[in-house]
Amino acid sequence: MVDTDADSLIGALEVRKQALRGFSLAGLLAVGVYVLFVLVPGGRSPGLYLVLTFVLAVSGGLLLTTVLALGAAYRLTRRTE
Repeated sequence: MVDTDADSLIGALEVRKQALRGFSLAGLLAVGVYVLFVLVPGGRSPGLYLVLTFVLAVSGGLLLTTVLALGAAYRLTRRTE
């Protein structure tokens, strides 16, 4: 069973677009941190830090997606008033 109210809310907030933006920015941030703190100084085991880079990218992506979706919800409520 598909909930049309949830689908319309997701469509109105453009969650897919917000997720793409959030995960793209978080991925760039994670790669930048990896390069700056692991590759440039010549860390001992860069392979182990790849897992931490992945965790930073995913958690940052979720956080940024949430913030962007909340911003879109705020703008949507201001527009409908």
